[in-house]
This record gives sequence, C-alpha cells and structure tokens, in this order.
Amino acid sequence: MSNDIDWNKAFQQPDYFAKEVLGIELHPGQKKWLENSYTNENMLVTGNRWGKSFVSAIKILYRAIFRIRDIKFDLRKKYRIVTASITQDQANIIFQQAVSLARESKVLEPLLLTITKTPFPKMVFSNGATIEARSTQNRGEYLLGNDYDYFIFDEVAFETNPEYVVEEVIRMRLADREGMLDLISTPNGKNWFYRRMLEIS
Repeated sequence: MSNDIDWNKAFQQPDYFAKEVLGIELHPGQKKWLENSYTNENMLVTGNRWGKSFVSAIKILYRAIFRIRDIKFDLRKKYRIVTASITQDQANIIFQQAVSLARESKVLEPLLLTITKTPFPKMVFSNGATIEARSTQNRGEYLLGNDYDYFIFDEVAFETNPEYVVEEVIRMRLADREGMLDLISTPNGKNWFYRRMLEIS
C-alpha cells in the first residue's frame, strides 16, 4: 500500500480507495458496483460467495471517510451509516467486516475513536462519522427514532414485511438527510424484492 495516497482520486474512484487505503484488490463485479451505486436507491442481487458483504463493508468505510452528502447537512448533523438486516446477527456481518478492514488499515486505524457492542454495535471515526448495525425485526422497531445518511439493508429478500419496513420505516429514516439506500440480497423467489428489482432495473 502506497504512503502517497491521492485523496482526490480515492474520492472519485472507490476501487482506488479500496486498493490504496485498505490494501484490497476487487474483482470486476465489485468494482462495477462501487462505481455505479450512487443513486438514492441501489440494488445488488448476487449469488453466494460473490462478496456482497465484503464490498458493502468497503463502501460504508469509503462513505464514512468522505462523508458523502450535501454539505448543508454538515453544519448540524453528524454523518450516520447503518447496516441493517433481518436479524442482529446478520446485520453484524457487514459491520464486523468493516471493523476488521478499518483495524487492518494503517490509514484508517488511527482514525477510529471507539468501537462499542451495546446496546447496538457502533464505531465512531475522528471526523464524526458513525457506523452501526441494527436489526429490522418487529417491522423495523429498532430503527425508529433515528435518521441516517446511508442505509444498507442486507438480505432484503428474506424480510417478512419488506414493503412496510422499506417504505414506512427506512425511507423516513433517510428523508431528513436526503440519504442513500442500498437494497442487497441473494434471491428468494419472485417476492417483493424481485418485483422491486424489475421496477428499478
């Protein structure tokens, strides 16, 4: 890993960030996802072993370091990211991957202020950005009362109330910050997630 990181290039090219800041070479599909998943709602559908949790961990670190959002929010709100899923254990997978990557990076490790496990896993960076992991159980009960700049919903296809959780809970958590939502999952039949994929393809 080079000591002379071009931070402008790292901001413009997430795969460069992965290589130079985290020491990771991405496969072509992962590079394509990072380059193109920048709209308000993005969807990633993969098979097992593609590395969706791994690339999601890279993306949350990338966005936490650069705090990507409209600058008008910087005056009053800290930058908040959450990785959520159908169970707390599942939500923790991306979070723990991000923790490992940050700790192994000579660049990011000094920027980590705290990592806590309760009441929800959370890490805080020196630039004020936070990353946490929460469950979507009980129709998104554990997300209420919070707002986020970037939200990853992992294994959406296996959520029992996906339309309600996404439309009535998650979108409300993003609205005040004009935040980004990534819906990611392995397939699970022609359900709500499948229909949503067809809508935004």
